[in-house]
Amino acid sequence: MKTLTDKELRELDAWIAEHVFGWHRQSFENGYLRQNLLVENKFRADKYRRHGWHNDVEVLDTFPKFSTDPAAAMQVLEKCIEKEPNGIVCGNLKGQWCATTHGWGGAFCEAETLPLAICLFAKQLFSK
Repeated sequence: MKTLTDKELRELDAWIAEHVFGWHRQSFENGYLRQNLLVENKFRADKYRRHGWHNDVEVLDTFPKFSTDPAAAMQVLEKCIEKEPNGIVCGNLKGQWCATTHGWGGAFCEAETLPLAICLFAKQLFSK
């Protein structure tokens, strides 16, 4: 089993934020530099007032570390449960964490940690 680098883990987190939770890519210039953020709610770039803020709401270019944070991974699992009507099974099999659909022929992923297994499973499930 291949070990993912920190960059690959963050790319997986970004994919989860975008495809599972519906975050949006937002490109704009703020007077200082050109930015390409992954944001939870889109905003009109011409309304962008100052660096890091939009209409007095902080614009964060960070998103949860779904693949390494157990609490964030549980949010991903909840979304998977909503999408998969047959159920999902997670567990430890011979030292590897697994996530799979209930029954045969569905998505199946294994990884070193449960959060990573859930995220890899979600990527398979939401790529359909």
